[in-house]
Amino acid sequence: MGKDKQKRRLERKEKAQNFHKELENIQASSLEMKKRSKYKIPGSVAIPTIEDELLEKINDSTFSLVFEHYDNNICGITAITKRLEAENIISTFKEISKSTPQNIQSVIRDTIRREQAENEYKKLFQHIPDDIDLINEAKFSDSGRLFFFTVIGKRNFACVVSINPNHLE
Repeated sequence: MGKDKQKRRLERKEKAQNFHKELENIQASSLEMKKRSKYKIPGSVAIPTIEDELLEKINDSTFSLVFEHYDNNICGITAITKRLEAENIISTFKEISKSTPQNIQSVIRDTIRREQAENEYKKLFQHIPDDIDLINEAKFSDSGRLFFFTVIGKRNFACVVSINPNHLE
């Protein structure tokens, strides 16, 4: 079973790396085409390239919530006993799922970088792919936080890692 899990992790990591390379190539070729053009065609009459259409679709696509990397060991959701906190969590999920890569920052309160994470924050990175270097923090109550990372591609995903009613130390 351990080998299967490692194999799946490697496959997910490869897929993520391939996607990011593909997106970088698209962005680089689009930028290169724009640089090469001496005479620009006005946007009102230009036919968008496939890369432009793909990037536009990605930027306009909302996030789907994913719980594959949710970690019960570091999550304090069972300590949530107040109805208002539970409703606030649902409301935060709705905000995230209605967001696009263009406006997700309005939901994010803070970000945690893998190399700077300490104490309890370091535990957030234990069960997520190695190529994820950034976890977002959304606030759902005075001290309650929801931690997630985003994967932006043909479909956009917000992967929930932990829900904590108390501030992490």
